[in-house]
Parts: sequence; structure tokens; C-alpha cells
Amino acid sequence: MPGNMMLARRIKDAVERSIQTSKCYPATGEKTLTGASGANTQGSYTELVASTATKVKIESVAVYALSAADRYTIQISTGAAASESVISTFSVGGGAAASFVVPVTCPEIDSSTRIACSVASVSGGSDTCKVVLNYVEIT
Repeated sequence: MPGNMMLARRIKDAVERSIQTSKCYPATGEKTLTGASGANTQGSYTELVASTATKVKIESVAVYALSAADRYTIQISTGAAASESVISTFSVGGGAAASFVVPVTCPEIDSSTRIACSVASVSGGSDTCKVVLNYVEIT
């Protein structure tokens, strides 16, 4: 098999494996993130999972139900409350009806790790959005 076909086959296999085993945080529903009242100021962290059951890798984030037509910057963090460490940051923008599934690059997250997110918007005003993290378990 030529090199390009082998690479294409590996990518296809990885995508199929990911689709078959992908799970979500939080396990039920979604979480609402609220930005701070100041422009471009991250709001308080919202816990999405208190403790991962296994080692995981976040692959994408669904973001929807934006409260305003604005640009939102979302941070994914790990660690104890008030001691979070940012592992990924991304931005989305659109109107209140907009929804996104954003691929993210995150390091693998060890089991028994807390995951939380925060949001900031360009205009501030305590804008909100809903998020769901899509992940795979690492074995």
C-alpha cells in the first residue's frame, strides 16, 4: 500500500475509533458558563467533572446558547478549585442562535482530575454560553 494510502487508512481508523468511544462531560446535560461583567475578563470557573474516572483526552467542545452576539473566549482547566491550570483556550463568535463544535488540543488528563471551564466575552456584561466537553478514555 503506498504511503499516502496507509496514512489515510490510519486517520480513518482513528476517527472511527474516536466516534465509537467518544463520551461527554458533564455526563448528563450541559453546563452554563458565565463571564465577568468587565470586557474580556474571565468569569469564575464552572466545574464540569469533579474527578475523572480514567485517564482522558478532550477532543472537542460543543458551545451553544450564546447570550449575546459577541466573541467568547473559553478556557479549559484542570486542578483543585482556586488552583486551576489552563490546558486549552479557544474563541468562538456569533449570535445567540449560533452553535459550534470546536476541535481542541489538550494534553491527556490523568484519572482523578477535576476539569473546569471559564468564559470571557469581548463586551463583558456577564454573558453566558453552554458547553459540553467531548472526550475519549485512554487505555
